Amino acid sequence: MNGKRLSRALAIGMLAAIGSYLWWYRGELASLRLAPFSLLLCAFCTAGGLAASGLLSYAIVNKLGARIGIWESMSLSVVSTGANALAPGQSGTVGRAVYLKRLHNFEYSRFLATVVASQVLMVIVCSVLAAAAVAWMAFVGRRPGLNAMLGAAALCLVISTLACFLPGISAKGNWLFDRVSIVSASWLKLRAQPMFFATLTALVSLQVASQLLSLWTACAAIGIDLGFVEVTTIGAFGTLASLLSITPGALGIHEAVVASVGAVVAIAPAELVIAALITRAVLLVLLLVLTPPAISFLHSRLQ
Repeated sequence: MNGKRLSRALAIGMLAAIGSYLWWYRGELASLRLAPFSLLLCAFCTAGGLAASGLLSYAIVNKLGARIGIWESMSLSVVSTGANALAPGQSGTVGRAVYLKRLHNFEYSRFLATVVASQVLMVIVCSVLAAAAVAWMAFVGRRPGLNAMLGAAALCLVISTLACFLPGISAKGNWLFDRVSIVSASWLKLRAQPMFFATLTALVSLQVASQLLSLWTACAAIGIDLGFVEVTTIGAFGTLASLLSITPGALGIHEAVVASVGAVVAIAPAELVIAALITRAVLLVLLLVLTPPAISFLHSRLQ
């Protein structure tokens, strides 16, 4: 309960900070005009990210022993994403674990392995993209002041890559260590088959690409013309920041990182905050449309 209260307090603080920031730059933002076609493209890209998340979960859960249908996995992706975006404490992730345990007898330890796998692969993909984009700007584009960003991307890449090669942990006859052993064994099973691991990486890459395109189209909707390298840098770091979900949907954290990285690559921070908020708003509208049928489908499965 204390964690949830802290998450709510942080979310309120982030909302206040974003509101104050936008009020400070209200003059510049008043001149922005939205392009409807770009917003539509943003919605399609966001939907693609939800679909990729559902496919990723479908692949991992079935590999670890449960027999979940693809539409069931898609529906779980929609519902859990909505809960994570609006409620504190990763409520959607917890709800998905409870659903899989109740309906498919999918152990919580194995579910934790699915979370570990998706998060590690997400960090690897985003770190590779961020490092490549920053290196291009620094060494080819000769832009100054990018050493810290390059170092941060490289550090994330090293840590996440090492996580792929951690040795297994054997059971010790202790409840906690036995559960950790199950998580470790499940993770080893996922990475033991190179072709399957490549498939998971491809699905995570599709999810990240959808998020990058969502940001790019949101920027286009307000007249910001971002190049491929810039949107890759800003989007990849923004996605990495979103993994720190100490507020619902990483509210404020994502926007702050996007604005900060944008400022380094010479993009107006206030406009990038608006673009990031547009992607969030588009996601919420999509969830408003998709969540009722998803809940209805999952409820029918529980009957």
